[in-house]
Amino acid sequence: MIMGIEDKLKNSNLRVLSLQNFKAPKIAAVTEALHSKSKEATLAFFQWEPSITLSYNQSIDDVDLELAKKNNYSVVRMLGGGRAYIHNNDVSFLLIIPGLKDNFSLKKNYEYVACKFINAFNGFGLKAELKDDRKYGFDIYVNNQILMGLAQHSLNDCLLIHGAFYYSKPDYDLAIKLIKGYDEKDAEILKKNVGYFAKYSNAKLTELLEKIIESFSPKHHLGELSIDEKKSINDLAKKYEDFKYTSAGSQNRGLCWLPKSPYPLPGTFKD
Repeated sequence: MIMGIEDKLKNSNLRVLSLQNFKAPKIAAVTEALHSKSKEATLAFFQWEPSITLSYNQSIDDVDLELAKKNNYSVVRMLGGGRAYIHNNDVSFLLIIPGLKDNFSLKKNYEYVACKFINAFNGFGLKAELKDDRKYGFDIYVNNQILMGLAQHSLNDCLLIHGAFYYSKPDYDLAIKLIKGYDEKDAEILKKNVGYFAKYSNAKLTELLEKIIESFSPKHHLGELSIDEKKSINDLAKKYEDFKYTSAGSQNRGLCWLPKSPYPLPGTFKD
């Protein structure tokens, strides 16, 4: 019998890590540490200081480093795939499910997790829905705008599903400028395609997070990081603070919400 996320969460007391506001290298370190060290199902939330996250093989050349520094944006490389994400006025989440073999259905995982967020969003009057768009991936839409993107990764029988959404209005114009290869027309496309929660509801962030947690599991507890997890985070933070690691990618990939290559070089833009 193949056990999926739903079965795992039914039989577990979900650990919830309260919303934290960290610098990008620490969030990257927490992500890797929980994925490799967590012994229990865990749901965590983060608010980022202004930052740019790159996929594991994305070229640092995609980023206008001078403009990022001028606007106090840090740059960090994550373990997952995808494309650059501009963090500001957003909330991200991690769902860690240890002991889940890699013979599960990727699509069913997305559908299950998305359903939990959709239930929470719609509890505040939004009309959210999941779309499997080959161009963008598995994303949650409201009024034909992307509200939230999702991704997943498996390591040593531990599943990680993560994603992010803008709670309040992002700086679309700056986002386009921070990643090279786009222009003003692309900024207008971004404004048309990407939404934010406060556009549709005046609910407080604390209210929204409470609704999300309840949607995932009425049976949960507010937890803390273990000693082993904390040690791993401190060790890993050094890696993510090292610019040699951040600058190591080689593929030009662009911005996640506008998945086109700003550098049309053969063989460099691959998923």
